[in-house]
Amino acid sequence: SSTTVGTVTTLFSTLANITNASTTNVTTSGNLYLSGLTTGSIPFIGTNGLVSQDNSNFFWDNTNDRLGIGSSSPIATLSVRGAGATNPFVVASSTGTQLLTVTTQGRLGLGTSSPISTFSLTGTAGTNPLTVASSTGASLFSINESGNVGIGSVNSVEKLTIAGAIT
Repeated sequence: SSTTVGTVTTLFSTLANITNASTTNVTTSGNLYLSGLTTGSIPFIGTNGLVSQDNSNFFWDNTNDRLGIGSSSPIATLSVRGAGATNPFVVASSTGTQLLTVTTQGRLGLGTSSPISTFSLTGTAGTNPLTVASSTGASLFSINESGNVGIGSVNSVEKLTIAGAIT
């Protein structure tokens, strides 16, 4: 739950008008101190414009330079922890289509919001769901939407197509 610490109505580099906070929190150098916030708090504007904090869901560990989302004890530079049955990490398109998903079971899904294995890759109609290419863009390995595998080829018409000599 959020903790409300005050209302900031106007804030400039050298002037602050504060409601529900002591004027002793503003120094002559223009710094603003909100004594109601705890260490690691990332203040945000909450309901009715109130400056709030929610350390259990949004926390900065200044000692270790770590940001915690869904956690007050981040374990990495960016630590994202889901709540309950909610997937802890999702990257979506502008239309809301889930492009990358990490589930609560630790499954990674590309092109799917419901990965069925540790790593699930779901293609888009008319495209190869998996292609491995060199730094020049040449295809090294691919699997097309029919399940055909190509080594050195992206246009496999058989279950296995190998472009070039086998030695």
